Amino acid sequence: MISAAIQILQRHTNGAIRWPELRVGLQLGFLSAVELQSWLRTRGVSGPGAASLLALPPVDDGAFEGALREACLESEGRVPFPGDTAWQQAQDRWRL
Repeated sequence: MISAAIQILQRHTNGAIRWPELRVGLQLGFLSAVELQSWLRTRGVSGPGAASLLALPPVDDGAFEGALREACLESEGRVPFPGDTAWQQAQDRWRL
């Protein structure tokens, strides 16, 4: 089942959710690790970073965050961090 937060973000972004939005959503508490993994399984993802993220227990800890960063890097070519432009853009997409 897709979480309410993801459903709202999908409507707000016309379904174009990217890895930076997932990272920001987890960091700011809009998404839990369980919700993030559930959405990824429903959506279907590829790549070693995504596979590693799905293989981890859904706990918001350092290993999960590291796998999320790796999946983001694989897909986007960079990882957004608080204060940079990519982070701010992803954060803005969560402003509904």
